[in-house]
Amino acid sequence: MSSASDIARELAEKIDRLAGAVHAGIREDGHWALADTGAPGWAVAGLKTGLIMTEGAELLEEYRAGTEREPSKRIPEFTREEDECADIVIRALDLAGARGLRLGPAIAAKLLANRSRPRAHGGKRF
Repeated sequence: MSSASDIARELAEKIDRLAGAVHAGIREDGHWALADTGAPGWAVAGLKTGLIMTEGAELLEEYRAGTEREPSKRIPEFTREEDECADIVIRALDLAGARGLRLGPAIAAKLLANRSRPRAHGGKRF
């Protein structure tokens, strides 16, 4: 039987491999052209962070419109909610892969750390 730490380590490794693969594909598609111009890394990372936020705003708009359970226009076998959540994860993995972030281990550590926080993080409504 695997321990929680073994599972966390395996998850971390898989996430980091996925981040590298996602970034390689997105870079190949030309979505990192700004970075290739010599733009400062912080500026490119800021732009990519803004795109993650944009995907979150698109998801929020689906909830506001009540359309989150409707089929996605781009991938109709999935809901709009699934589509936008996937976009958020893809963009975060891309950023992590590009910057060499240890996203997998950070996620594993964050999940464990959050277990020690008070229920609802001390009474926050959401």
